[in-house]
Amino acid sequence: PEVTHVAVAFDHVIESFRIKMYAGYKSSAGVDPVILSQFPLAEAAVKALGLVTWPMVKFEADDAIATAAARFKKIKSVEQVVICSVDKDLTQMVDGDKVVCWDRRREIVLDEKGVTEKFGVSPESIPDFLALVGDSADGYPGIQGWGEKSTSTVLAKYMHIEAIPSD
Repeated sequence: PEVTHVAVAFDHVIESFRIKMYAGYKSSAGVDPVILSQFPLAEAAVKALGLVTWPMVKFEADDAIATAAARFKKIKSVEQVVICSVDKDLTQMVDGDKVVCWDRRREIVLDEKGVTEKFGVSPESIPDFLALVGDSADGYPGIQGWGEKSTSTVLAKYMHIEAIPSD
C-alpha cells in the first residue's frame, strides 16, 4: 500500500507526569547531554522535511502515537496504520493487521498474531504483561517471581491482572 500520511512524535520533556506516580519511571538522568541536545535538532530536521511533528510536553511521544493509531484505525479509508517503533508498550495498539508495529531495525512487522507469538499474550494484555514482568526501558522492575513464561501463561487465560485469582 502507498504511504499517505506520516507523523513523528517527539518527547520534549522526558520527565512526564508518570514520575509523580512512580519515582523510578524513566527520566533523563544518566542520558548523555550531547544526546539530549540533539533532540531539538532532530525535530527541526523532521519539520524541514515537511513531515507532521507532534512535540510532546505534558505527555510522551508514545501517547501521541497511541492516540493517532486509535483514531486513524477507525477511518474506513485508512487501510493500515504502521507504528514505527520497537517500544513494547506500543504493541498494545496492534489490531489485527489494521494496526501493526514495525521493528525497522530487524525488518519485522508485528500484527496481532505476531504480538501473541512474541509475548505469549494478545495486544490487549500487553499493559498487564509489562506491569508484571517489568520494562527496563521505562524504568519499572515488575513483580518478583513473575517471569515472561509464567506471566504469559497466566495472562493467556485471565487476560488482565485484576482477573487473576489471588490463589
